[in-house]
Amino acid sequence: MIARLNGVPVANYENKEMDVKEMKDAAGRLICAEKEMAYIHRHCKGDASETGLVQFGQAVMDLD
Repeated sequence: MIARLNGVPVANYENKEMDVKEMKDAAGRLICAEKEMAYIHRHCKGDASETGLVQFGQAVMDLD
């Protein structure tokens, strides 16, 4: 994402450690993007049954 925003090939970022500013910027952008996603497409940690329960429960009531 950062490579594309900077207009450079993604390969330029392979095996390269990004600076703190770039990391914070990327994290902030990804968090905002995920909040705009439908809950069914959001990232959910856990095994398949936990993920299914969270996605089902979110449709019934807001799970923060």
